[in-house]
Amino acid sequence: MSPGLWGSLIGATISAFVAIMIMQANAKREIRNKKIDRLEQFLIEAIYFRDNVMSLKYCLEEYVFITRKIKELPKGSNQPDDPGYEKGLSNAQLSSEEYAIRCLNNIKSVDKNKFSFEYVQHYSAIVEVCSTLEHYFYFLKIHTPREIRVKQAINKLESELRKLNEIIETNEREFLKLNN
Repeated sequence: MSPGLWGSLIGATISAFVAIMIMQANAKREIRNKKIDRLEQFLIEAIYFRDNVMSLKYCLEEYVFITRKIKELPKGSNQPDDPGYEKGLSNAQLSSEEYAIRCLNNIKSVDKNKFSFEYVQHYSAIVEVCSTLEHYFYFLKIHTPREIRVKQAINKLESELRKLNEIIETNEREFLKLNN
């Protein structure tokens, strides 16, 4: 074999090796970028979901507080210092209900396909609580068992929120690690 042929063979081998290395590096970078994109989509949707659940929980706590204040009012008379007090409480209660319904609609609008399996389990538990709450707000009139059920829903939401926060924090750490 001639030296030119050996040179060509060695050059082709080196070029093939470099091309394979570049392809592997590109494949790793592509996998990393897809993982970053998936995590980013998950975090956007998960944080939106969590924030709406937190808003719903706050709104329900306010609703229970206002309902308790309404029940404490003497029947058939207004507050002596402010005759519009009872009407104001009723308006605040109605406003809390409307905001709760808005939060429930936002929760239902979340794209659960972007969630991880672990997150979907908690999503399902929260959606179940929301369905029950929706029933209370749309179909039942104000009465004591409703207030008790709303308190139970608040406790369930608090429990699920803790779990959601743990999952989000874990994914945020992974996202930041991949972006460095």
